[in-house]
Amino acid sequence: MREIEKILEEIEIRAIKDLEEENDRCSTACKGCCTDVEERKCNCRDAIIVRAFKKLAKCMNDGWIPVEECQPEEPKENPEFEGKKIELYLVTVKGAKYPFRAMWNGKFFTDGWSKCNVIAWRPLPEPYRPERSVEE
Repeated sequence: MREIEKILEEIEIRAIKDLEEENDRCSTACKGCCTDVEERKCNCRDAIIVRAFKKLAKCMNDGWIPVEECQPEEPKENPEFEGKKIELYLVTVKGAKYPFRAMWNGKFFTDGWSKCNVIAWRPLPEPYRPERSVEE
């Protein structure tokens, strides 16, 4: 996971630099409502933060990682799969309309029957855990 974190950090740094450049060019980020404009630079922190989140979300592609940028790390023995070296990921396959769960064996993704032509992947989300009731 360290490699993935490094890539995401690089993407975040790029997005922040882009945002700073955009802010330098912006004099009307708040559509005329900003009272904190000096030297044609918007200094409104709310506008900057909102734009930062939008830019980061766009750059990070909602958590999807293209396979040409990075592939998952080598899986370790997984007790869920009788000790086999397999990890599960959510994948997008070229030409598919919807993402689905696939297995990564360290060399390629598979749906259990055949090799998948994956274009992007992401870790599975945590499973749903209902709130504990007040009585518990």
